[in-house]
Amino acid sequence: MGLSENDCPCYGTDEPVLGGIDGGDVLAPLDPGPGDIIDRPEKWNTSLSGLYLDDQKYSIPLKFTGNTKDCGEGNVWDILARSRAHGLRNFITDLGAGIKAGYDSRLSKFSGVTAGTSHNYNLANLGAFAGVYIDPAQYRGAKGIIDEIELYMQAPGTFLVNVYSERDLGTPINEAPISVVVSGNFGRAILTTPLSLSFSDEYSRKVGYYVVYDRQGIDPRNLQFGCNCGNEKPWLNHFTLSGVSADSLDGLEDAGRNTQYPYGIRMKMRVTCGMDWLCRSWDFSNQWDRVASESIMLYGVCELLERQLNDPQPVASANPEMVQNKLTRAKQLLSDRMPWLATNIPLEDADCYACKTLYSVDEILI
Repeated sequence: MGLSENDCPCYGTDEPVLGGIDGGDVLAPLDPGPGDIIDRPEKWNTSLSGLYLDDQKYSIPLKFTGNTKDCGEGNVWDILARSRAHGLRNFITDLGAGIKAGYDSRLSKFSGVTAGTSHNYNLANLGAFAGVYIDPAQYRGAKGIIDEIELYMQAPGTFLVNVYSERDLGTPINEAPISVVVSGNFGRAILTTPLSLSFSDEYSRKVGYYVVYDRQGIDPRNLQFGCNCGNEKPWLNHFTLSGVSADSLDGLEDAGRNTQYPYGIRMKMRVTCGMDWLCRSWDFSNQWDRVASESIMLYGVCELLERQLNDPQPVASANPEMVQNKLTRAKQLLSDRMPWLATNIPLEDADCYACKTLYSVDEILI
């Protein structure tokens, strides 16, 4: 969804210009005067769906957006971008709640650990890097979540753990290395922000992951895959695990798989049906994708209109009755569309869900 397709120069240019209020590069004033040009953000008018946040069929004219004396709000483009971002967030939240009400997870619940804690010797003759390969089952829309990582090592030390998609062994998916400080034989890192692993890509193909660390010449202990919980490997409905080791990250792909030893790593994990399946290539000739796109736009419009109605110090406000009527209409359209979207999700992209009921709406007027 684009911010606007209004290319009037009074709303800015695509390149910074001279002649702003300070005589230098433009600072994007809230209420532009003569010579004050707002610099439009990159891709401000790019819309794969053909929808724009300032579509006057649903929204308000661009000239009313950003007419405020509250300098914390930003310029017209900041307000549009913020409304779009908040609208997308609200769409995902409400769609997730609707799906949960109408679907069960096709996956049996898993939340637990991936290895036991018993060990009595070191595992020698490994490569410089060691760890675990996670091979997901073919359930599109499922994701794994890592909450804790433990290391069992021959000697104390600080080890940096990284998680890589099998598609890119050059860039870890964690923003910073996960530091595990081993004292004696054991160390644990509790992740402040759990690490989410999408088990399928935008084309619904499964994606595996490597959880590995640099051994620094220290051998891992011989703990084994399992959970000490009566069921040896309760995660098998969701993924398989194997130990991997190589002298370089690039070598992990061709390294052998050890189904007995996790090479010192024990993780606390869980699996859930997530919303990552929305991050795919959308086909706007497809009814679900088309209705979802319009709903995202409507959520953004609601954010924009509510901001206009609640503006404490408007400089030049749109007619409040018109704004309220548009807001009421946008919410009514969403109340019609969202239940349909939640009960007709494309299971070819999210087949980790299973219907709770046979009831489904097949068609909707757009």
